[in-house]
Amino acid sequence: MTFICTVGEEQVETLRTEVGKILDYDEDSVFIVRQCKTCWGSLVTLGQGEPPREELFWEAW
Repeated sequence: MTFICTVGEEQVETLRTEVGKILDYDEDSVFIVRQCKTCWGSLVTLGQGEPPREELFWEAW
């Protein structure tokens, strides 16, 4: 099973801490990789998975 999370820099340490609490260190692996926005656009997906897409929202005043 694979999960991709897009989190801000300020959330990385919380993610590490919380995942570490539930991780089975004998069975599971978690990889945390910093990815710049430019490189994220070159992500290639094979199979059924779809990477998360940044959703833009517009607001008018």
